Amino acid sequence: MVRSSDLAPMSLVGGLLLLAIFLLGMPAGAQTFNMEDARVQMAPLDGLMRFHPGDDPRWAEPGLDDSSWALVASSKNWRGQGYGNLSGFGWYRFTVVLPRERRQQLGLYVPPIRTSYQVFADGKLVGSFGGFPPDGTIRELHQHLVLLPQSQTGRMAIAIRV
Repeated sequence: MVRSSDLAPMSLVGGLLLLAIFLLGMPAGAQTFNMEDARVQMAPLDGLMRFHPGDDPRWAEPGLDDSSWALVASSKNWRGQGYGNLSGFGWYRFTVVLPRERRQQLGLYVPPIRTSYQVFADGKLVGSFGGFPPDGTIRELHQHLVLLPQSQTGRMAIAIRV
């Protein structure tokens, strides 16, 4: 005798079996990666960035005149570029020219940094890692992808507080 409480698990198993048979009959596409249509385009930001030791929230603003700030290589940390004794805050700034026809979300890859940081795009906080005083925390190194907002101007001011 079949009880009504036994029907629910049986119908679930039958449904899963039918789904498995249906999926096995479909052509396998999971092994194919179309790099032409689905590739991630990247542009390395190798070069010089503006740098200034200290901390001021106004340094995130896109219209800030940072022309008096030092130029540092993006491929090196500040300690190897004349700031060996700096232990505190520092800001990096640069401008990104965006593609004219943007069809996909853009992101900024942040390589492993040994401290907390915040990323600003056109003055708005778009990503962060760790914490700042009085709740400062330093965690293990990791890489981070920060999604950038849409921009109508074709240019975006990026500021990174470290």
